[in-house]
Amino acid sequence: MSAWQRFQIYNLYIPSREFAHGFRSASRAIRERLGLRKKRANEVGWKLPAVHWSSICRPNGAQFLETDKADGNVNLTELAVLNALCRTYRPKQIFEIGTFDGRTTLNLALNSEAEVHTLDLPAEELESSEVIGADKRYVDKPSSGARFTSPPHSALPCVKQIELLLGNSAKFDFSPWHGKMDFIFVDGAHSYDFVVNDSDVALKLLNPAGGVIVWHDYGVWPDVAKALQELKEKKPGLPLVHVKGTSLAVSVSGEAA
Repeated sequence: MSAWQRFQIYNLYIPSREFAHGFRSASRAIRERLGLRKKRANEVGWKLPAVHWSSICRPNGAQFLETDKADGNVNLTELAVLNALCRTYRPKQIFEIGTFDGRTTLNLALNSEAEVHTLDLPAEELESSEVIGADKRYVDKPSSGARFTSPPHSALPCVKQIELLLGNSAKFDFSPWHGKMDFIFVDGAHSYDFVVNDSDVALKLLNPAGGVIVWHDYGVWPDVAKALQELKEKKPGLPLVHVKGTSLAVSVSGEAA
């Protein structure tokens, strides 16, 4: 990726998205006050402290692969923030809960020198798992990590950094990785019990010296918002914030802060 393309993403595309997001939010709030719009039953307000992405990370030469978004992927703004977080904090060990098609996995490896461990629920275990509702379409796919296990990207040097693990995060034995991870990305099933469990796992995986934990779909899936807001209440010392204009929640702690 050229410096100009990177400039376009961080200095043109993201600000335009931020403006559009702010305009929609303001318009929604005004219409609700005027009685022209009713709040939907499943809407959960964003209660976490909100910060601008540039307050927690810098692009620092971030690179991008597979910028085309499929349903279930982070959007380009969120991918840019994840890549910038990697470039800023330079993790050596990354754990991702929820591989899906491997787009985020590939970019985490590309933007770090880390060993990237990524866990996904294989489609053949769908019927025996507790994954329900809208999450099923993200499990019922041809293969996990297709964007890095298939050509042309499967031959890239950064792919050698990736370890693909298969299993149900509610039952998987994470103990070999406890206390060793500098960066954890939580993007598994979106039901409340799964989010609570995966968040607990993330805290156990985190290096005692600190590091970065990122959650996807905060404010998009009500159960994700509920679980993270409860986590903040239970652990008020956890520096958990919402990145404005995205569905990312981020905690940067310890020596990484």
